[in-house]
Amino acid sequence: MVRPAGRRAWWRRNAVALALLVPAAGALGWVTSEDAREGWWAIENHIAVTPGPGGWASVEDTMLRLVSFERVRTMPDDYGGTWSPPAGYAAWLVVVDSRSEGDVVRLCDVTLVDTEGRSFTAPAQVPPMPVYQSGSIQCGMPNPGSEPAQPGSRGELREDVFRSEVLVVTPASAEPAEVRLSTWATDGTGFGPRYAALPVP
Repeated sequence: MVRPAGRRAWWRRNAVALALLVPAAGALGWVTSEDAREGWWAIENHIAVTPGPGGWASVEDTMLRLVSFERVRTMPDDYGGTWSPPAGYAAWLVVVDSRSEGDVVRLCDVTLVDTEGRSFTAPAQVPPMPVYQSGSIQCGMPNPGSEPAQPGSRGELREDVFRSEVLVVTPASAEPAEVRLSTWATDGTGFGPRYAALPVP
């Protein structure tokens, strides 16, 4: 059994080494995490691109524009009935145009951010409806091998512009501030650290 006097002596002998251990461990962690930090900075969304002329935000070779943003009380479903958000929630219809000079298909995640900084995406569980219910939309070059989408489905091809609709559900108390369009891909179809930040009207 180590006596209290022995413990105090041990702490005194090793005080300097212990004091240096904390910053040394911190420095080691900082150095070993450099690749992870640089990787995050290069690909994770943290640079907002706001709209310019005509309401278009230009990110890489893609231009994105918020066409309309409105609260909807009911929507027709695919069964001939109607759908309403649950009590205490609000549904918002986000309509986005995109066009690209690129030659690859790009997907964008649609996120609604409120004035408190909370993020909301398309709900996972709703009755089948004409509005596409994925949180991602086609926001780059439409696939040349596919037929133009029909109005009211995933999107609509209008000349060189691709229009998409997404329904987002939030708590009724949320005050929408911004629609964000971002990519998660790390290859040539991604936006890297940039994302389109489109203020809601």
